[in-house]
Amino acid sequence: MQMYSSQQALNDAMLLCRDCGVLHPLPPELPAPDQEDIVDLESFRSTHREHTLERAARLPDPVLHDRPAWDPMARSWFRVSVGEAAFFVCSSRDSIDEPRSHQICHEPPTMVTRAEFDEAVLRRSIEQHFFPATISSDKLGAFVRASRDIAASVDTECLEMSYADTEIPNAEIGACPLEVVRDLKSLCENVFANDWERERMTDFIDGNVDEYGALAIRLLQEIQPSA
Repeated sequence: MQMYSSQQALNDAMLLCRDCGVLHPLPPELPAPDQEDIVDLESFRSTHREHTLERAARLPDPVLHDRPAWDPMARSWFRVSVGEAAFFVCSSRDSIDEPRSHQICHEPPTMVTRAEFDEAVLRRSIEQHFFPATISSDKLGAFVRASRDIAASVDTECLEMSYADTEIPNAEIGACPLEVVRDLKSLCENVFANDWERERMTDFIDGNVDEYGALAIRLLQEIQPSA
């Protein structure tokens, strides 16, 4: 399993104050650094001039967010290396008008990983697939509820994801695994007694299992609230 995420506001190189546990991005050497960035860095150096300053490097680990990554108020967690040591860093701001602050996080967020289908998209797509005929709400509801359990039982470590979901933090989209496709087709045998409905649903499954279909699987890493 691999999460694809980015934090464009941060640079790969940072300056760490060991005494305070805070970091400041180092301006990139190329192209020429912005003058404002240089002033901000020198202010950081001056504030911590009597402390131990070390260069830190962003590690290519997933970046975790508590909001969509594009949200300027999203709190983010990532890892940096300082020599042979590695630390979690929390990046946040209290106001859109303030710069982000970056601080060593000794207790990184607890994550729970799960897989699911987008049930709203799934319901709507099935109804469209049957149109102009209709599918009973009871059968549709039974199929969606059972598909939820099938997705939840997936071994998330074995999923191959294709792209990030830009609307949900720490989420990716990938093609529906073959074993899930098999289980969904078996589910049709139990939910749809009518041969025509069963064939329509089988056709729907076959046409919607890639990473862009209604049965694309979504992998989420959810941040759990602190105790």
